[in-house]
Amino acid sequence: MTVAALSAEVPNLTFQEISSTCINLACYETNRQELTVRFTGGSSNKFYRYSNVPSNIWLQLLKLNEKGIGVGAYFVETVVDRPKAFPYEIVWRSAQPRPKQKGRRS
Repeated sequence: MTVAALSAEVPNLTFQEISSTCINLACYETNRQELTVRFTGGSSNKFYRYSNVPSNIWLQLLKLNEKGIGVGAYFVETVVDRPKAFPYEIVWRSAQPRPKQKGRRS
């Protein structure tokens, strides 16, 4: 799946679909050691980019994803719970339709 950039600061990225209850899309930029993910659930319209992520973490995520087990737990324990080692930022939000506004009745 390719997600188009919403600004010049965010490149077009090709995401890997992840079968997890924690994350559902992920992309690793080897030359920058950046892992971009989209979480499932309430924050599923936001993409988070983690910095300083070594390639062995990405490769392990892919292996776990192929097996269909432990992706979320591994990601949380290895990356999310270590914000000093792997700082993150929200890089963009996917397009969400705006709710229709109801007119006022007098």
